[in-house]
Amino acid sequence: MGISKLLSKLKDQFSLSLLSGDNNGEEENVEALIGKDSDILFHQSPQQKMDYIVDLQKNQHLNVMMIGDGLNDAEDSNKVM
Repeated sequence: MGISKLLSKLKDQFSLSLLSGDNNGEEENVEALIGKDSDILFHQSPQQKMDYIVDLQKNQHLNVMMIGDGLNDAEDSNKVM
């Protein structure tokens, strides 16, 4: 299964967001994959990513699953509830 099919299936059941520390050079391609109705945030620090996830969990009472390499985020991952 390709990435576009996988993301399409996930979008049928879940709300998708992209949080990236990278620049927005691939924004159009990401929008095509996950849709313009999804949150797509670039230039995000590990702290900003954690704040976003904590907001979803505590204020919006959502369950969150984070997927990615997240190598620079690993230090703060134990703080996310």
